[in-house]
Amino acid sequence: MVRLQVALISILVCCTAGCSTSYWYQEGKTFDQCYEDHRACYEELAALTTQTEFGDRELKIIADCMKSKGYRLKAESHLPYPTRTLRPDRTIHYRLHGIAGAPSKK
Repeated sequence: MVRLQVALISILVCCTAGCSTSYWYQEGKTFDQCYEDHRACYEELAALTTQTEFGDRELKIIADCMKSKGYRLKAESHLPYPTRTLRPDRTIHYRLHGIAGAPSKK
């Protein structure tokens, strides 16, 4: 019984502690534009460091770059419909954010 309570509390803490994915999003931008802006921020990071691992400094550089381009973090549940998303690669760092934008018109 105690193990079940501990497991349920652990799940609750995980869900409320921000385990959900957040996305860099800017209204009016397509997914392709967001992808290119995100890639440019990674190129800016590459010019500033030779480190291959992500830490707080690297995450801050990416966040500052995306914010300077007008992007804000939005929870997946707060993204408008329809929105195309790309989930972050959590094998690189557990605090990375995805990208989101309007589907491209073809």
